[in-house]
Amino acid sequence: MKNLFTLMALLCATAPGIYAQSSSPVETVGTPAAPCLAWSYSGGGNIFFPSAVGTFLKISGFNPTSPPVSMDITFSMFGYNTTNLTELTLEYTTDGVNYTALPYKRLFRNYLPATPWDVMVSDPLPGSVNFNTLQLRFRQTTLTETFRIDDIEANFYYTLPIKLISFSAAATNSGTQIKWKANATHEQEKFVVEKSLDGRNFAPISTQMAHVGEFNYAYIDKATADKTFYRLKMTDVSGRSNYSQAVFVQTKNTSTGLVQNVYPIPANDVINTQLLASTQQTAEITVSDLSGRTVLSQSYALMAGSNNCVLNIAKMNAGIYILRIRSGEVLETRKVVIQ
Repeated sequence: MKNLFTLMALLCATAPGIYAQSSSPVETVGTPAAPCLAWSYSGGGNIFFPSAVGTFLKISGFNPTSPPVSMDITFSMFGYNTTNLTELTLEYTTDGVNYTALPYKRLFRNYLPATPWDVMVSDPLPGSVNFNTLQLRFRQTTLTETFRIDDIEANFYYTLPIKLISFSAAATNSGTQIKWKANATHEQEKFVVEKSLDGRNFAPISTQMAHVGEFNYAYIDKATADKTFYRLKMTDVSGRSNYSQAVFVQTKNTSTGLVQNVYPIPANDVINTQLLASTQQTAEITVSDLSGRTVLSQSYALMAGSNNCVLNIAKMNAGIYILRIRSGEVLETRKVVIQ
């Protein structure tokens, strides 16, 4: 198991202009009290929780360099119940006595199918928490399930002078077009586009120096895959880094479960998009040409169940367009032909 440490990145930053500053807390394991059982390493180096209620792992030693805006936890988890993420409870305390549950969820749960090992992310803790006395605890609550966790990371967030206004990515015939707008304060600040095929391991694919003031940037990734994640790394003149929220792009018509059908193709007057919603929610459908220019955008209030959303495209020119359907964290793209 890796030592607990703080990354300079997080895939789900709570707001533009926020970064996770690097620091080095110390990982410690609390001594279990009866009837708790001691934690143990598995052969692969991760932490194993047997099916014994009360088994726990304690983590302490948080030491941010200055009071952060917020903090959250990411970790890998094996053997969890996809419908019940309370069987292994994540809790925190600042007095060592009274613990509060810190809910967590699977990262990118709407984009990728569940696997034996998945990455979890907790709800944020506010910066008002006393980090000098903060302790976290993973605690077993079930007699029927066992769990493994690994790669625990604490992520602190601070404001940076670079302000990210927007960041998006969309599939086109020439590759994935990545766009962002930012307000930079110095020409030596820079932006790095990073790419991942699993939503966890990112690598840089393009670097651009900043323009002082508000500016629109773009990059086309021609080496596309069926499913790809992108994020933007922003670095100021002092070397501190800020990461955008990651975005997900599908280049094939694979479904996340939201889009059931798009018809007719080719279309003349209207495009029907059948959406399946589990609850009442809002969907935004945009139509862009192959240059990435948005030519039509419309929002729809969805009811739980099947919904038919109609786009009037009678006044649009013939050609190939990209249909982007977003609802909450889910984003799907389709290519459509208009005659």
